Amino acid sequence: MAALPKMDFFLRRDRAALNFSDTGITRHVQDAVAPSSTLMFTNCSDCTYIFETTVAKISIQNCTKCTFILNGKVLSGVVECISSRGIELCFSIACNTAQVDDSDDVSFVFTDLAMLGSVYWVNCNRISVVMKEGEARTWSSLPTDQRVQRRISVVDGAVTSEDVVRVGVGFPTTARENTAFEEQQARNSQRMMDFLRGQLHFSGRSSDSTTSAATRDAPGPDDSAAPPS
Repeated sequence: MAALPKMDFFLRRDRAALNFSDTGITRHVQDAVAPSSTLMFTNCSDCTYIFETTVAKISIQNCTKCTFILNGKVLSGVVECISSRGIELCFSIACNTAQVDDSDDVSFVFTDLAMLGSVYWVNCNRISVVMKEGEARTWSSLPTDQRVQRRISVVDGAVTSEDVVRVGVGFPTTARENTAFEEQQARNSQRMMDFLRGQLHFSGRSSDSTTSAATRDAPGPDDSAAPPS
């Protein structure tokens, strides 16, 4: 059986997890895999991976100086990068959710700002969002807040990083979104109270009208005592 070309890598469809640990190569991931497939890149260095396929999730751990070009589809919309350095993620598809922990020099490159969903990050130095035309924003954790989780997203047309707060049973949001949610809830409650007051007022007026009509039509004392004609 002839060996596969060095530059191409064809994935098997019957595996739920595919692991890579490469050094100094370029791989074209170009064959479709099962929707449950997770691609795991561990201890890779100086590599380029080009995706033309559909996968469930991409996980990058302990990798150095690697480029990931995503032209395919990530069904879960999740890409995670843990304890890695010098990672470039180039998207021509939507990045719904990315998680970056304990990593340095991680860049998210987009051809369209609309592709940026949410990038959650904690304890990172020089995490960047770059547009193809050259615009870039970069953030780093301060020594005093290394465990503070933040979220990069588009707010009013601008790429912004905000601190993440946990509400309820731990749902991740931002202070800005939580304040807006609470204000909306207060407005909804006020509208409901106004509606109920209106209903009670209408009910009271209807009751008064019914009582007045009944009083007007009821026979008086003289009518009930009058003999039949």
